[in-house]
Amino acid sequence: MSRYSSKVTLLVLWLCFFLNQAYRQLFNVLIPLFRSEFSLSDQQIGLITSVSNLALGICIPFAGFMGDRFNKKYLVAASIFLGGLAMMNVSFASLFLLILIFRAVGSVGESLYGPSANTLISLDFVKDRGKAMAFHQTALYAGMIGAGTLGTYLGETYGWRNAFLCYGLAGIAATALVVLFIKPQHPGHDNEQMNWHLVLDTLLKPSVLVLIVTFGFKLFVNVAILTWMPDIMHQAYGFSVYQAGFYTMLLIFGFAYIGSLAGGFLADRLYLKSPKGRVYVQLLSLFAELPLIILMGPPLDLPLKMVVFALYGLTIGLYDANIFAVLYEFVPAQVRSSLTGITVMGAFLTATPAPIILGTFDSFEAKLAIFPYFSLVYLLGILLFFFLLSKRFEKDRVAGR
Repeated sequence: MSRYSSKVTLLVLWLCFFLNQAYRQLFNVLIPLFRSEFSLSDQQIGLITSVSNLALGICIPFAGFMGDRFNKKYLVAASIFLGGLAMMNVSFASLFLLILIFRAVGSVGESLYGPSANTLISLDFVKDRGKAMAFHQTALYAGMIGAGTLGTYLGETYGWRNAFLCYGLAGIAATALVVLFIKPQHPGHDNEQMNWHLVLDTLLKPSVLVLIVTFGFKLFVNVAILTWMPDIMHQAYGFSVYQAGFYTMLLIFGFAYIGSLAGGFLADRLYLKSPKGRVYVQLLSLFAELPLIILMGPPLDLPLKMVVFALYGLTIGLYDANIFAVLYEFVPAQVRSSLTGITVMGAFLTATPAPIILGTFDSFEAKLAIFPYFSLVYLLGILLFFFLLSKRFEKDRVAGR
């Protein structure tokens, strides 16, 4: 296997994405420890996560523009290095404000990753793009599971500061792998003059706007669950911090891992029969997720709640595996980093209010009562996807891709 082979690139990117997602979730699964040490209110906890998402949303389109102009390899390296450095600084923080600032800095680092990494994969894998992106997507779930299992174990056993320090050091070490094993240049795409007219024309395609809006709606709900569900399980079922993180993250993202692999495989198979195949898989996910969000709210018996978590994870995997593979149906190759950045920006800006909105409700019962209302955004997403499939797919799709 060549040092710069596509498979090596994909494996290194998988590791980087794993760490990026663990960075984002580690704070959420350790909320009870932060609340105890710093006497934080739920509003302050929600503010930390909301500011982190806001920083990511604001910075990521600029990261996308940079990815279409500069060497994507070094943007990925800068992302994982800055994220690791921010995690290490959180471990030494002594004030609420410092945690807020360093979490935001970590999100700035995370913003550099997605546009360049997804474009690198799309360039290296053409026929198997769906499977490659689905495999890469599994790193998100593995990172979340890692935060909910290893992260909570380290936090509860050795203290949350040591948990953050370990993850930060791992990020610094992973930077060397990026420098050594990812191809330094993709001729014909890096260092080109930016075509702003093409970026704007692509962004204004109705199909692209539908994908951005729907992704934002889904991420709003997902961020609300990721931020508060481990803490809710800690309070509602008497779990320890480790148990709450373990069961919540393992069930949701363990099954999301399976759903992502299945979603990539199924989408590629359907794509051979119809260019709309990948969109059909995402639409199926939206239909399946709607009733599960409703079931997130009621005070269910623990075994049934676990089943809901598992099925929810399966459906988000089906959808997530095809986010960028579907987007790139409508986006020319030379502006994919830019449109990836804009898409993620729209999604994270939409999701930013979720943690702080739920943080205004002091009891876990009040937080759970909000979840059934989130199903309305899924209904709107389904209607938008029917519009895309019936009215805009052929008109907006890029010829030759």
